[in-house]
Amino acid sequence: MKSFDMKDMGEANYVLGIEIIRNRQMRTLGLSQKGYIEKVLKIFGMENCKKGEAPISKGDKLHKGQCPNNPLERNEMDKIPYARLVGSLMYAQVCTRPDIAFAVNLLSRFQSNAGGAISWKANKQSLTATSTFQAEYIAIYDATSHAIWLKNFIAGLRIVSSIQRPLTMYCDNAAAVFFTKNNKRNSGSRNIDVKYFAVRENVRDKEIEVLKIGTKEQLADPFTKALPVEVFKKHVEAMGITDSLND
Repeated sequence: MKSFDMKDMGEANYVLGIEIIRNRQMRTLGLSQKGYIEKVLKIFGMENCKKGEAPISKGDKLHKGQCPNNPLERNEMDKIPYARLVGSLMYAQVCTRPDIAFAVNLLSRFQSNAGGAISWKANKQSLTATSTFQAEYIAIYDATSHAIWLKNFIAGLRIVSSIQRPLTMYCDNAAAVFFTKNNKRNSGSRNIDVKYFAVRENVRDKEIEVLKIGTKEQLADPFTKALPVEVFKKHVEAMGITDSLND
């Protein structure tokens, strides 16, 4: 058994920046982060702001369209420590301010500027295609299945109010694009398993749309082949990972 010396320092007044307010006569005990909140306001240049009636009003919405949409806006936003601000609000919300919980939750959903690649895959097809058309059409099926799953997954999280329909797929093979919109079979499609025709059902139901894109604009090319440096950089930038090239 060990013993340790202890020192009585009287009643606690502050713990982790939280002021303890006690009134023995009224038999009340309270917590306040007034000093912390004032410090946060000063850090973010809002010490002279006007008091609001509520952290968020009915009808107020945040959406992707309010995020930076071009290099100039992104550079300006880089100067603003948005994630740090949200973290500062979270600490107050967890400790003493449950009334701002919904507003902080809403703000925390926009800590990353959407628009970059979030899912990708490059592998050899497990079956043997007898033509480029078949290979491209089967690839459309695989991409479509995953895209619809992602859409349903994100919708289930309820972090966005809606997801644009139809989802847009791009393919640089004109025959494959045409076949997604044509209900007739031809000599080139007779060896395609019937399950792959689900793509046409998805197009018909407006779950997806498949558009023709020029070979030079195909963002998937870096996953399948070596490219000239400038073309490679162009595609990588379009994927939303430009900063990795500039480091």
